[in-house]
Amino acid sequence: MAISQELLNKITSKLDIVEIVSSSGVTLTKKGANYVGLCPFHDDKNPSLTVSPDKQIYKCFSCGAGGNSITYIKEKENIPFIDAVKKAADLAGITVDIESKYSEEQMRYFKIMENAKDFYQLYLNNTEEGLKALAYLKARDIDESMIERFQIGLASSESKMLYNEFKKQFSELDLLNVGLIRKTGDDYYDTFQSRIIFPLKNEDGHIVGFSGRIYNKDDRFAKYLNSSDNAIFNKGNILYNFSDAKTEIKKTNFVYLFEGFMDVIALHKIGINNTAAIMGTSLTDNQIRLIQTVTNNVILSLDGDEAGIHATQKAIFLLHRYKFNTRVILLPDGLDPDDYLKKYGKDKLKQFYENNSVSAIDYLYNIEKRKLNKDDVESKLAFKNSIFNVLHEYNSIALNEIILKKLSEEIDISYESLVADYNRQPKQRIITTPNAVTKTVQVDKEEQIKNRFLTAEQKLVELSVASKRNCMEIISGLDNSFVDKDNYHLFLHLREYYNQYEEFDFGLFESNLSAKEKEKLDQALKPKYDFDANIKDLINDVKAYVIIENEKLANAGSPEEKLGKKIKKKRHITRFGDRGNN
Repeated sequence: MAISQELLNKITSKLDIVEIVSSSGVTLTKKGANYVGLCPFHDDKNPSLTVSPDKQIYKCFSCGAGGNSITYIKEKENIPFIDAVKKAADLAGITVDIESKYSEEQMRYFKIMENAKDFYQLYLNNTEEGLKALAYLKARDIDESMIERFQIGLASSESKMLYNEFKKQFSELDLLNVGLIRKTGDDYYDTFQSRIIFPLKNEDGHIVGFSGRIYNKDDRFAKYLNSSDNAIFNKGNILYNFSDAKTEIKKTNFVYLFEGFMDVIALHKIGINNTAAIMGTSLTDNQIRLIQTVTNNVILSLDGDEAGIHATQKAIFLLHRYKFNTRVILLPDGLDPDDYLKKYGKDKLKQFYENNSVSAIDYLYNIEKRKLNKDDVESKLAFKNSIFNVLHEYNSIALNEIILKKLSEEIDISYESLVADYNRQPKQRIITTPNAVTKTVQVDKEEQIKNRFLTAEQKLVELSVASKRNCMEIISGLDNSFVDKDNYHLFLHLREYYNQYEEFDFGLFESNLSAKEKEKLDQALKPKYDFDANIKDLINDVKAYVIIENEKLANAGSPEEKLGKKIKKKRHITRFGDRGNN
């Protein structure tokens, strides 16, 4: 059934906007022909919300929120428009048959996940194991109200507890498809065992996955285990706490963005609720599009280790391309919010988050400045070039003047010389050198081609770190091909790591690397400016380059022309062959 304006008018005519707003917890006071109250869509101190029973509309003259009963239900409950229409129709006593945003299969999966959430919560609150887990949560200052707020549960240490219960209600295929169980041979077992469980929701509040954290000390297992990508879950498409925080984000018109859910919970303890977490270190385009629906202001607060710094740099440039206003908060001494809370208390943490954000450009400048040695000419030039590349990314004449004047004082080079150098340097991708200092280098055409494919290989390393599925696909696809043998060694380490663990833990993985391998990993995880491609194309590029390097160049033409033609030919052959296998 289509949603016509006639249907919408019919629904709203049967509803009382004053009753709808009042029932949501807003206290309304009659003022003339209208009613006034505190607006629930921003941090309202003086009543700025006006509700008109004659026109059946509401309007906030402070934040601009307004509409009819359906609009109010949609915005207040953070639900899709279609769901708001259905709910309004139910309240109006009107039967509607509207096609849902989700398929019947997806709705069936959501029901399974909701049941799983209830199962995990029941196990946490009614078992001997649950008592131990509750004690662990209490020690982390997570009380009953927070357990309820974040719907925290517990997976049993028994390998088939959930499976044995759920197979009575749901098919094994469905349980596999949503990632609640796994299969080895003919045997099924629970995905999550002996872990505290945190539900993961999509933008509409449907549970699509879970994250499990160990609470018993056992170094055999990764600290966190997330649902694998499946029929309804893709980690890059969701933000932890987003569906529950949308109203608060709209009120404040900005969001604090963290790496993990424990950071979100720590901020909840101090009364800051306009928060979300990216569930890892790489912010994605889809996650940014979600944020765009509620605000274009972000304060990044990722971890202060090298991986977190790389992730923050990358996120800043990605957010900039989507026209976001971005600021950054970096807690001192490498502390995360929970550590800072324990060390300094709630008031200090709240004060820090309210008063210590810096602009994205200042953050990028200060991060690059860490490498600067003012007594070393090469270091000063490298710092200059890295700042040039940041400015190229922002492409702002006014910003150029501000930063170049600051840079002039920093490295004792005249502003005029810096402007002249900047205008001569073409915009190009940043290439990381072996000494881990970011430089922009001018090389001949053949070397540029090689550097491009080395960057492609580094991107494959980054994607392998992102997920086990990516890693196995990449290693299989490369089939021992590589541009840099040190990157090949990283792939071998990654394969060995993922044979033991489901989720990537940076510290655990890095602890098994040599100093040189750590350096190579650091280079691979640095932001790749203006570089985007899918896994299949990246693999084909690396393999094509390797094949060509093992051939002798043809006699005619310049080296770069011959190499370019051969690469183009090999890529065409590889991709034509791929199409033939579909």
